[in-house]
Amino acid sequence: SEAASDVVLAKEWYEAQRPGLGDEFTQALEYVVDLVGDLPKAFPEIAVGLRRALLGRFPYAVYYHSDADFVDVIACLHTRSSPSRWRSRV
Repeated sequence: SEAASDVVLAKEWYEAQRPGLGDEFTQALEYVVDLVGDLPKAFPEIAVGLRRALLGRFPYAVYYHSDADFVDVIACLHTRSSPSRWRSRV
């Protein structure tokens, strides 16, 4: 999916900056994704049916849809990315 490609690119970029930093990015992402899975309504709705969870240490956000049984991550993008990048995936 496009979200998986986003993650690979970000991890590779961080790993190129400092060995091990890519793994730290992945750990931060996994933590946020677990929170989203446990508490999908805890994060702000930024468009109808679309929520955003920030990674905290890293300037990235996870964009997702959720319902009672399912969370669909549509993007993991740098917070300075153009909103058109996630809007085109909705």
